[in-house]
Amino acid sequence: MRKIVDLATKVEALEDGGRHSLNVHLGIYREEIDLEDAVVEVGLKTAFVSVETEGMDLDPASKYADIVVPAKAAVEYNVTETLSMSVEDAMAAKAAIKGNLSPLKASLDASMNGEVSGKQTSSFLLAQTHAETRGFQAVEAIGDDRWKIAAEKGVLHGKFLNGPLCEAALASGRPNRVGVTVSVNVRKRDVEVKLTADRRRLKFQSMNRERMIALLLARSLTNASPSGSESILLAISESVHEE
Repeated sequence: MRKIVDLATKVEALEDGGRHSLNVHLGIYREEIDLEDAVVEVGLKTAFVSVETEGMDLDPASKYADIVVPAKAAVEYNVTETLSMSVEDAMAAKAAIKGNLSPLKASLDASMNGEVSGKQTSSFLLAQTHAETRGFQAVEAIGDDRWKIAAEKGVLHGKFLNGPLCEAALASGRPNRVGVTVSVNVRKRDVEVKLTADRRRLKFQSMNRERMIALLLARSLTNASPSGSESILLAISESVHEE
């Protein structure tokens, strides 16, 4: 599975006494895997990164990709525009309709059909729209010291972490050994398998073929997962720092 998940972890002491940076490198890729009788393309739609520490406590405020609600990556406004026009008499108003204010003709016609005398001031609403958009975020810090890595479309393919994931402070008692264990898991339903070559003599119905291979592949990945678990352990990395 090294072709699909590339994981490395390193704990570095910071100048601030007792604090450490947990640096994680994580790449998740779409890859072809050669089984004995078939070649399948395997991809992950969503994966989860979990962190466990030894002798340290994670600082929640330092977590990378921590989303604060309401989260707005971008806000687009089309501000309401109001036009106020003062006309001295009907002739001036009609001239305005024929001139630069012709886009407002339909609105002005309603008032011009009657008699207009003296000074008249009218306001006309041109537009009023408001749109909020939030850009897609591939990495999100979630509860229980975990991070969710998700693909916007298709499957994950690329480098998603390459630096500080969070910071941690020494636990009480100032232990002389600190460490971190980072693991990457995926839910079975988030494993996408496509058959690219079939060398088996016994063929199965196309409807069941990918489902069968996906099941066999999932089983081969569950050596470190509890029996019947929906989560598959893909990779694990440890880093220990001696004080």
